[in-house]
Amino acid sequence: MSESLTAEEIGKAFEDSARLIRKPPTVTIESIEPLAQGEGFKLRLSDFYGPLPDIEISTQAERDNILKAVDNIVTSTYSLARVRNEIQECVQRCSFLVPVLGDGNSKIAGIAGGHSGQGPVVAVGNDYLAAYISLDVKLRKAAGAYEASARMRQTLSGLDSVYLATQGLIGQGDEGAAIFYIAANELEKAGIKVIKNEEELCKRALPILAIRVNLLHEPEGFAAVSAGLELWQGVSLIRSPEIKAAAITWLSPVTIEVIKRDTVNGAILDILLKQIECFVDAYKYANGLA
Repeated sequence: MSESLTAEEIGKAFEDSARLIRKPPTVTIESIEPLAQGEGFKLRLSDFYGPLPDIEISTQAERDNILKAVDNIVTSTYSLARVRNEIQECVQRCSFLVPVLGDGNSKIAGIAGGHSGQGPVVAVGNDYLAAYISLDVKLRKAAGAYEASARMRQTLSGLDSVYLATQGLIGQGDEGAAIFYIAANELEKAGIKVIKNEEELCKRALPILAIRVNLLHEPEGFAAVSAGLELWQGVSLIRSPEIKAAAITWLSPVTIEVIKRDTVNGAILDILLKQIECFVDAYKYANGLA
């Protein structure tokens, strides 16, 4: 076996190979540390956004093979850095979590923060590049949902009153009246006037906030309930403004739960209070009240 490479030579080989990559993101070698028993080195790397996965390179091979291994490391590291750069462009103001090993030698990559204001998002792959690619796909799907949510919130700008309609299980009875009262109270506390007169609804073409609840009784004392809110508003077609229609301009995520039959009314109320809170939060955000 020919003479192995030193840490300085490996560092120089890494930098020489990196110069051949066109318009790369900046990858920096933070340190090169010897492995136990002199079997190689650990490269600690970083890009503009923070630490990259550590790379171990064995020196128990022919010199040319070690140089080829360095080239492969450069290629995979810069590919990973490019994916991180694309993630940063997709989810602005996010910070990357330090990549770590998962169960079964899997690799975990993740971010925290970002424009959605949500908690950490992570993804797993057989290697770090696969983990970051999976993370990129997950975040782009979430970004599409976030943009759709942002567009829906915009339709609440300037909203000052709604007609509250109940559909499904809570349309009748004392329980329905109680839920209607509580929902109306929560909306009016947020500054949204609730119209109860159907004649005024027809006269003013008011937005309608529809509460939908469906209940399916299951055997052995359980029931499945689904609930959601829909805001219907008058809209016109861009291509033909004279054509007007009612359309759903905002809706909450539908909640589906399996509950005990003797807790149905309380469970429905809890679900709807969360749904109304979601609507009120969106309303406040759209009107600069958040």
